[in-house]
Amino acid sequence: MGDPEQGDSPELFGICFAMTRLRLRLSDHQDPALTHMEPTLPGKAVDSSHGALLLSCCGIVFGGYVGSHMRVPVLPLYARSLGATTVQIGVINAAYLVVAGALSLPLGILSDRIGRKRLASFGAFLLAGISFLLVFSRNPAELVGIYFLFGIGLAAFGPTMMSMVADLSPASHLGRSYGWYTTALYSAMSLGPALGGFVAEQWSFRSVFLVSGVIIFSTFWMIIFLLPGARRGAAAGLRPGWASARGSAGDWPQKWTSRSR
Repeated sequence: MGDPEQGDSPELFGICFAMTRLRLRLSDHQDPALTHMEPTLPGKAVDSSHGALLLSCCGIVFGGYVGSHMRVPVLPLYARSLGATTVQIGVINAAYLVVAGALSLPLGILSDRIGRKRLASFGAFLLAGISFLLVFSRNPAELVGIYFLFGIGLAAFGPTMMSMVADLSPASHLGRSYGWYTTALYSAMSLGPALGGFVAEQWSFRSVFLVSGVIIFSTFWMIIFLLPGARRGAAAGLRPGWASARGSAGDWPQKWTSRSR
């Protein structure tokens, strides 16, 4: 009877040879963008610029939503003082939500084309201007038109800032980045109405709009000076592999036709 180890050696050699060929084939087809990626472990520190940019985004979102939500408890009372009926007050509040919902997707696509910073700064500037316009409104019809513009500004500002957080965050820290973003967002939505009610109680309705406009206008300058201004997110340092993933997804028709042949 022969030695069993001698009988198994050709099979082991064949298995090793097949695994070596498979490894070489996979290395030939590996995405070049992935070969230069350094894996980021959960406990590994990231670039300090990410923390600074995330803090800037959270501060901008906090200021923008505090200023916008300062008007929430005041607007119905202000509209009533201008002679608005209950139905008209409902229309005023519905106007900006309908517009914001309808324009969020188109403006999101636009931010992919012209850049996040341009659209976010436009939205912040429009939101600030709306607050100042409310000071000079004289009837319910003007309030409806102003809040129509408010919906445009909100659709340009909110989704774009969320997209910027995603662009500036490493893949391993995306969840916690969104956590900080939503913390700033909901904190602002909670503080804004309380601050607006306090200002209205101490001074007047129009004082709320002035303070709101100043706060939002400050976020406009924060966007200008603190956020990167690249045209495309990929050029601004997106998460590694984002550009290559988008490119490979865009090539699926050619891959499909080549396979069908």
